[in-house]
Amino acid sequence: MTDVAIGYPPLVQGGATSWDRRYVIAETTFARGQDYGASGRMVRTERYKYVVYDTGSRREQLFDLNADPNEMNNLAADPEYRPELNEHRKLISEWAAETGDEFPLVRPV
Repeated sequence: MTDVAIGYPPLVQGGATSWDRRYVIAETTFARGQDYGASGRMVRTERYKYVVYDTGSRREQLFDLNADPNEMNNLAADPEYRPELNEHRKLISEWAAETGDEFPLVRPV
């Protein structure tokens, strides 16, 4: 069980109705056998999930989890969601600066 699961069982198990934090950050690396593939960082706010990967032509993903809980519609390239995209870029950039994470992020514009 992860630290998040230990610290937030009601939230992880679906029993909580609210968060006591503004956002949650996660790091991931996809493994292919003994080789490592793409790595990413994710910030999850109450409504949105933003993911940025270190490789690929479409490195960013933004999902409105209220309207799209199955994460089928990537809003990162939609101009209407530019404010939300930049807000989440800012959150993850601030976290990276605070923690010394040197992951190649996309900076807010």
